[in-house]
Amino acid sequence: MELSLLSWALIVLVLLLLFYVYYSTRTHGLFKKMGVPGPTPWPIIGTSNSEIKLGFTKYHREAYEKYGRVYGLYRGRLPTMVICDLDVIRDICVKNFDHFVNRTTFETEEPFAHALTQVKDEHWKNIRTVVSPTFNTVRLKRMFTHIETNGKLLVKFLESKQERNEPVELKEVLSHYTMDVIASTGFGVQNNSLEDPDSPFVTEAKRLMSGPSFLILLVFLLSFLKPILKLFKISKLPRQSIEFFRRFVDAAVESRKSEAEEVQSRNDFLQLLMEAMHDKDGEDDNMTPEELAALNSSGVKRKLNYKEVEAQALLFLFAGYETSATALSFTLFLLALNPECLQKAQEEVDQVLKGKFPDYNSTQSLHYLDMCLNEGMRLFPPTPLLERMCSGDIELRGIRIPKGMSVTFPVSAIHHDPELWPEPEKFIPERFTTENKAKRHPYAHLPFGQGPRNCVGKRLALLEMKVALAAILQKLTPVRCEKTVYPVTFLRFRMTAKDGLWVKLEARR
Repeated sequence: MELSLLSWALIVLVLLLLFYVYYSTRTHGLFKKMGVPGPTPWPIIGTSNSEIKLGFTKYHREAYEKYGRVYGLYRGRLPTMVICDLDVIRDICVKNFDHFVNRTTFETEEPFAHALTQVKDEHWKNIRTVVSPTFNTVRLKRMFTHIETNGKLLVKFLESKQERNEPVELKEVLSHYTMDVIASTGFGVQNNSLEDPDSPFVTEAKRLMSGPSFLILLVFLLSFLKPILKLFKISKLPRQSIEFFRRFVDAAVESRKSEAEEVQSRNDFLQLLMEAMHDKDGEDDNMTPEELAALNSSGVKRKLNYKEVEAQALLFLFAGYETSATALSFTLFLLALNPECLQKAQEEVDQVLKGKFPDYNSTQSLHYLDMCLNEGMRLFPPTPLLERMCSGDIELRGIRIPKGMSVTFPVSAIHHDPELWPEPEKFIPERFTTENKAKRHPYAHLPFGQGPRNCVGKRLALLEMKVALAAILQKLTPVRCEKTVYPVTFLRFRMTAKDGLWVKLEARR
């Protein structure tokens, strides 16, 4: 009997589907062979349904309790080993860093193909070696005036809210502050988005953060989608916003080329990157000796081309806005819920600042405030997962990690381990005294990652957050209000409070 064209098409389609199911499940027996526990994978999606259903934070806290310090997941067909053993994490991040230099890449379109989070191997080492000194002490002091200006605008805005007895949703307000800090320290642009939330810079930045970036999440959880999106040229980020900021960076660079004398006085990230195009570099105290040794940067070319400068400038915006706003808003919210800690923080601020606005040096002396910020990031880490790719077969402390395997550290789960953090749900800043830190494993706290591949802008982020906290607590006292909701319920894949972080502000006497 002769088959119709439709019948042949259906047969081919079924055969392709069967092949793909086989292809997608071919790796799914790996962890069972290795003796690594974990959930049973499904065809095509692997075990991603669990993370999708519960979200990263909730799922990994439950999986940590169920499976222990090492367990296996399948994001699509990609085997992912989840490691909570702190000694192994240290080996991966520093001691055996040469096997774990790279991350899984999610966004390979221009210009992000050249961003520090996306490039690999020697290309990554080159860019990291150049960018890291941008956040050294000398250059942070050069950028401090931008943070000071925005900090004063933030306090003025909050004082107006207090005078009108209006409640404040901290994440929204402090997101404007971190956006303004990024605009000024990154590009020399003064926005004051607190008063002008509809400026083109702010509008496009918000669109960039809240656009179809869920595709990046899907590619992370369902690895088979990456080639499909690439084949159909589907952008994982809003093209309009990317093009806006590309034009913005291009125009800024061109104007600075023609204003050589004026440019010398600019103290922003873009200017420092432009200097890196011409090998104008400085000493790097932004990395520990251990991190520098693991990076092994000897002989690396210390110069950026224009595409690399453009990519790092855009990454500066993309990476620094949401994370800093999250950490800052949760810390201030937790202080409002814990009046005894709030009082200690305000007493320290009064004693150190003596009525003056915080400057770079005085900010370094706010040790209790630093403890509050670290405890806030422990309870609510801005980045719930850290991830590395294994470039060669290796065995670490009895754990075999094959080449090509993704390795994940569930930060939030580690931060709530009662063996590491007694009464983990309580806000106790004293966990971060010098004495208590010395008793604890140094990799028990991972808000910025560890090793050479940690957050390169960590020091700038901490500086802008401490300035904001000190400036607010100097003038105002956050307290509970009728809109305050605690415990916090989170959006599934973001460290964002579903009901907001609402407080009222009282003027200090």
